[in-house]
Amino acid sequence: MAYSNEITVKISWGGLGMFLLFLLFLGLKLGGVIAWSWWWVTAPLWGPLALTIAILIIAFLIGIITGIIRVIRNENAIR
Repeated sequence: MAYSNEITVKISWGGLGMFLLFLLFLGLKLGGVIAWSWWWVTAPLWGPLALTIAILIIAFLIGIITGIIRVIRNENAIR
């Protein structure tokens, strides 16, 4: 008989890795080892979200452009 709590725990290793990378950058910045901007130090926290949003915007724009091209081709085919 299997216990129900053996399979229920899942860890997001990607999120943990980004947080550990942020902690590394934070320690290096506060220790004076690197002179990066705070934007770069905190990039592991907001970077994946910004990248996802940028990809979605690009996909949306490609969808709009292909839709416009499809409409233009259909109008030319009708004539």
